Amino acid sequence: MTSIDIRENLSLFDDAFSIHRQIPEFQIDSTTYDQLIERINNVKHPLILVAYINNQPVGYLMGYERYSSFYIWIAGVLPNHRRHGIFDQLINRTEQWAIKEKYNSLTIKTRNSFKSMLLFLISHDFKLIDIDKRQSVNTHRLILEKQLINSQNLSSN
Repeated sequence: MTSIDIRENLSLFDDAFSIHRQIPEFQIDSTTYDQLIERINNVKHPLILVAYINNQPVGYLMGYERYSSFYIWIAGVLPNHRRHGIFDQLINRTEQWAIKEKYNSLTIKTRNSFKSMLLFLISHDFKLIDIDKRQSVNTHRLILEKQLINSQNLSSN
């Protein structure tokens, strides 16, 4: 089994963007380097994780605080590295980080057309909480949330 190295640092943006440019699902929007870096540099409590195999970036996740939850803004794994547990490790690391940072939930938005992402999220205890309707059903944004278990939650019960 290949070892996956997950690194956390805002300085990994260029590696994350290099992966982003290779994700077929993200080519439908023409988000530029400048647009992405401006956003991640102007949010509260940003996080960038990059997954490496043999020192090559193969997956990433970027997020930030939004409405007192930790929002997974954008994430992906290169197509030829999917179904090898990389995204699972990115999500697990994000959960651990969010719990340590005292967040009570993770939120994420996906499109109705991204069936494999939706199935992944549901299988990892994310629940559908809202729909942002767009022009076509396939482009509707599905908003999902996962409640986190942390010691702060446990002591308030």
